[in-house]
Amino acid sequence: MAYLSINNVSSFEQGDIFKDLPIFPQFINDDEKIQVWDTTISQINNMILPSEPISFEIYPKPTMGILLNQDCDIERAHNLIFAEIKKRDDKFSLNPSKSYNTKLKIIRDETRFHYLPPWDLKENEITPWIVDFLSIFLVPIKLIKNNINQYFVTRLNPDVKLIFKDKISRFFTRLAFEDLIFLNPKERLEYKKEKNLSDEEFKARIDEINP
Repeated sequence: MAYLSINNVSSFEQGDIFKDLPIFPQFINDDEKIQVWDTTISQINNMILPSEPISFEIYPKPTMGILLNQDCDIERAHNLIFAEIKKRDDKFSLNPSKSYNTKLKIIRDETRFHYLPPWDLKENEITPWIVDFLSIFLVPIKLIKNNINQYFVTRLNPDVKLIFKDKISRFFTRLAFEDLIFLNPKERLEYKKEKNLSDEEFKARIDEINP
């Protein structure tokens, strides 16, 4: 069993899973943000207070998240840090021999993603829940504390939690590098095909490593 059975939750732990959390999509136009901030920072630097408050109209959507805060930091935190949990059907095959290899590859090798088994643990069910460490968001701790049983889903068992903590560490200490720098010309073309890179994307990446 990857999860613990908990009926009444009284405290949080790293790796706890919650539902219906508010996440704010990052869809504000970049040009609009730049224009507004260029004007605002110029006024501030000239000791002029902005005449009107800066406001953008955005709407949150409900999502699932897994708690990233360390256990010792949770109680004194004003906001809790979550990584979004997403359904990624495109990552999985219905063929069991392929699906289990995909799961293990995500758990062992991928830095950005982490696989979570289904919490209802129905036999033979392939539920592609994926933690996306690039989709991180904050939620006020009061929001969850006030209705903890409404938002709480499940808790990782100690062994699974240990693996999850290792994935957090690997993501935030990873060394980003350009894969293509290690490949010969034929291998680069195969890489382009496998990664579905456009000609423009491929050329831009080659130009970066061959200035």
